[in-house]
Amino acid sequence: MAMISTTFRPGIVDGAAAYCLQHGLRLDPRYATGANVLRGPVQAHGCLVHIPDPQPLPPWLGTIAKPVIHLTPRCGFPSVSTDYHRCAAMAAAEFAALGITVVACRRTEPAGQSSCSDSFTAAAAELGLTIHTLPSPAAGSASAASAMAAALAALPHPCGFYQPCAMRAYAVAEALLSRGMRIPENVAIISTENEGDPICALAPCPITAIRTDDWTAGFEAARALHAQIDGQPPAASPRLIKPSGICRRASTARSEQTDPSHLPGPRSHPFPSRHQAPYRRTRPMPGGGPAHP
Repeated sequence: MAMISTTFRPGIVDGAAAYCLQHGLRLDPRYATGANVLRGPVQAHGCLVHIPDPQPLPPWLGTIAKPVIHLTPRCGFPSVSTDYHRCAAMAAAEFAALGITVVACRRTEPAGQSSCSDSFTAAAAELGLTIHTLPSPAAGSASAASAMAAALAALPHPCGFYQPCAMRAYAVAEALLSRGMRIPENVAIISTENEGDPICALAPCPITAIRTDDWTAGFEAARALHAQIDGQPPAASPRLIKPSGICRRASTARSEQTDPSHLPGPRSHPFPSRHQAPYRRTRPMPGGGPAHP
């Protein structure tokens, strides 16, 4: 199977590779970044595709006559993806645990997180928090972060701000500090981070983050794709992978720590060594080639 992605997600690749190693399959990672420039045919029996939902699917993807599993929610396509709704609920619960009663979030979010604001709002309401849903400024500019910082500065303090996109959370933290606001005394911030992503940890004020379980997502996506390759019908509904935990940092006045109550136990499918399950092919690849490398 081949991994096709516009952004490299090492945890997803590791999880998919673990499944392939355990089941005598081969994962081709050459397309795991820069899939937007891919032009040639994909030589694989099936494809794992990670293209964030604001980005249109490239036309060539529709011509692949092979099973496909998406790693972001795509309407009408079989998918295995992070449960961003649960991430939002965990963020709301963390603010409540800190004693923060006024919270805010953006109206919309990118990259598979388009309903995060609704989930955060619902979870915050259940906890009795006062919610401010801020309008979404034009994305991708310093002025957007400044506009969000200005909106947060106008709220009663202390308040909490949930921004699932780590890059935007970083930019808003920078803009808040430049306005003389204090984090977390005035505004506490929680974001979401992928496995191996250093953005939240390297922010001007390190940002507390809900951590996604990319390894499990990759493993389960490979399992679902393998089933389709073997002729089983795709699942009728998306498979959602719960976050692995919360990493608390200075943006919520916590020293860096990972809450063990949210972490899973030992993985039921640990990454095997090559001595346990070496790469091998159980069938010839399309276009010929040896059964074993």
